[in-house]
Amino acid sequence: MPKKKDETKEVEAWVSPEVVDQPKQEEPPKEKKSARQITWACFVSFVWLFVLLFVIDIVSKTVVKNNMAYGETVTLIENFLHIHYTVNDGMAWGIDTNNDLANQIIFSSISIIAAIIIIVVYCVRYKHLNKFVKATLMVILAGCIGNMVDRLFYSAEYLSAPTRGVVDFISFQFGNYYFPTFNVADSCLVIGVIMLIIWLFVDEYKTNKREKEEKAARKKAKEEAMMASAQDSPVEGETSGNSGDVPIKTGPSSEEGSQDETPRDQ
Repeated sequence: MPKKKDETKEVEAWVSPEVVDQPKQEEPPKEKKSARQITWACFVSFVWLFVLLFVIDIVSKTVVKNNMAYGETVTLIENFLHIHYTVNDGMAWGIDTNNDLANQIIFSSISIIAAIIIIVVYCVRYKHLNKFVKATLMVILAGCIGNMVDRLFYSAEYLSAPTRGVVDFISFQFGNYYFPTFNVADSCLVIGVIMLIIWLFVDEYKTNKREKEEKAARKKAKEEAMMASAQDSPVEGETSGNSGDVPIKTGPSSEEGSQDETPRDQ
C-alpha cells in the first residue's frame, strides 16, 4: 500500500508540476559599500555643512556670552568691525513686535515651521536635488535652528540680559552708520536665501534654453520630413507617359499573309 501512494504522488507531480515544491531562488547578496563610497555619500549630502555651521553659531554665541558683559563692545577693526554683545528679542535685522511673548511665539513658530519644511523637502526630494540645492538647504537649516535654540532655551537670566532672545554680536560700521548687529545664524539665512535665488535664476535660464533648443530641433525635424516627403512624391508627367513609347507587336498584314500562303492545287 505505501508503494501505491508513492506512485500516485509521482504521477500527480508529473501531471501538475505546481505540486512539487520548487526551491526558492536565493537573492543575490547586496554589495557592501566601501568606506570611500560612504564618505563620499556623506559629503554630497552636505549634512556635515549643517552640523559645522550650527556648531560655529552655538560656540560663538557662548564665547561672547561668557566673556563679555551685556552691551559691551570690542573693536576688531577701527571704524569698521566690532564685537558688540546684545540680545535681540525680535527677528533678524531688528524686526520686532514690541511684545516679548508675541516675539517668542511668532518667531519661534516661524523657525520651527521653516525647519520642518526644509527637512521634509530634503528627505523626500533628496535623489532629485543637485549638490548646490542640498548645500543651500543645509545652510538655511543651520540658520533656522541656530536662532530657534536661542529663543526656546536661553532665558534672560542665562544671557545676563534684560530680556530673552537671540544673541547678536557682529557689528559693522561704515562711517557714522552702524549696520544692525547679527550673528552666524543670521548670516547663514541671508547667504542661503541668496544661494537659493541664484539657483532659481540659473535653473530658469537653463529651462528656457532647453525649451528653445527642443523647439528648434522639432522645427528642423518637421522641415526635413516635409522635404523628404516632397522628394518621394512622383513628378507630374512621369506617371504613365512612357507607355506610348513601348513598341507594340502586331500580327502580319493580310497581304503578307496571302503571299506566304502556299498555292492550292487547282
